[in-house]
Amino acid sequence: LNRPGPIKAGVTREIRQLKLKKEVKFKVPQLSDTYGFPIYQEQVMKIAMDLAGLTSVQADELRKAIAKKDISKVREIYETLTNKLVEIYGSEGKELARVILSLGEYAFNKSHAVAYAHITYLMAYFKINYPKLFYDIYLKHDTTILPTALYNLQALGFTIHPPKVNIGSSLAQNTEEAEEKTYVMPLYVVPGISPEKAEILQTQTFDSFEEFVEKSGFSLSTIEALIKIGTFDEIFGSRRKAIQKLRSLKSGINPEVVKIGSKLFGKVIQKEEVKVEDDWERTQMEYDILKVALTPPTKVENLLAPYSLAYSLGLPFGIHVAVKAGFGTDGRSVFKAHIPDGEYTLIYPNTYELGKLKIDYVLDEEPLKSEISKATAGNGYERIVLPNGEIIQNARPLKNSFKTLFVKS
Repeated sequence: LNRPGPIKAGVTREIRQLKLKKEVKFKVPQLSDTYGFPIYQEQVMKIAMDLAGLTSVQADELRKAIAKKDISKVREIYETLTNKLVEIYGSEGKELARVILSLGEYAFNKSHAVAYAHITYLMAYFKINYPKLFYDIYLKHDTTILPTALYNLQALGFTIHPPKVNIGSSLAQNTEEAEEKTYVMPLYVVPGISPEKAEILQTQTFDSFEEFVEKSGFSLSTIEALIKIGTFDEIFGSRRKAIQKLRSLKSGINPEVVKIGSKLFGKVIQKEEVKVEDDWERTQMEYDILKVALTPPTKVENLLAPYSLAYSLGLPFGIHVAVKAGFGTDGRSVFKAHIPDGEYTLIYPNTYELGKLKIDYVLDEEPLKSEISKATAGNGYERIVLPNGEIIQNARPLKNSFKTLFVKS
């Protein structure tokens, strides 16, 4: 039911209300599995054969006509079905016939739905129980989902680190990780590194950065990409310094040899100072390579929902963010933000108000208990407003239909 057709037709809301109130729409045995409301094409065929006495061929013709939203060729069959439903159920039967006619807007093949449900269940199982394995394999086949993968992992509480290589005492991705909720990006998310090459590299150890440059088999542009996303931060501290080192190796000029030569011949060599890049510069470097960034461009305290949660669920949660140099952050996740630098309250995905505001989530129908999530901060910055005016403090809704409002007073 979570598709554009059923949502637009109001079927998703209808089924939800029937489930919530434990009611049945049409008391027809063939619809007992779906709260008395027709959802699947097979249900229409079953009603046509069982109640109207149509053959399986006629029922299938009716199904196809409804799916194509054109019953002109099966008008007689549809009228036979309508008359029989009216005969059995009266005015309710006439209404059911009308609903069946509108099935073309949203009806789905049940056998397809079952197949998709199996696939969805298996993927959801691995995504929830083995998220690191799930995304390692997913990214191996499609690196374009990297932003989604990282936001989803952050929503699950993971801290994300750049890819690692074995240089000296530094740990590679396939060795012991610092903590269970840590995800080290695989090397193959970097342009120019294949999964096969990444797997080989994880078995290799290099004594120094220089040896890595010489023996890894990577192009200098690929190594520079690794520098820019933070792979060598533990070695150099400054990414600019690491890039300078790479370029000196590329030119074949050894700084130590130059230093010795200057002492021998009394020539004074001006020492070039390398300024450590700012956080926002690291953010830009990472985004240029990966189209997503790990380093927050500035600091901010978020007292509302995490950005990663709003992104993962696609819900208009309120988020306290700071913007710097074209990037926004909630202190953990990073995203593009084409607005002036400053602190804002964001209603996901792109409605901003200056300052750290409170948020109301206004519902037009009673939520299920499972559709209410208590905010961990518990600071009074967000609340749910129920249809009867009742307030649920420090909570946000986990459902598709609600309004999010800034509270400016």
